[in-house]
Amino acid sequence: MKPVFEGVKHGERQLAGAGEIKQHNVHQSALEKRKAEALGRLRELEAAAAKRVARRAFWPELSFFCFS
Repeated sequence: MKPVFEGVKHGERQLAGAGEIKQHNVHQSALEKRKAEALGRLRELEAAAAKRVARRAFWPELSFFCFS
């Protein structure tokens, strides 16, 4: 029995078939796209918030009226 497993390392062989791997890659790319979109939106929100904070720092008396 030992000669059968000689040279075989644990985790060397894939358990998923070709179809499952393709499906996984498609799903993974869709998730990466959603992540990139969310990070882009987050950058936009952070930039807008930083602008509002900077505006209030220079004109604190107008901070009540700064909604945008």
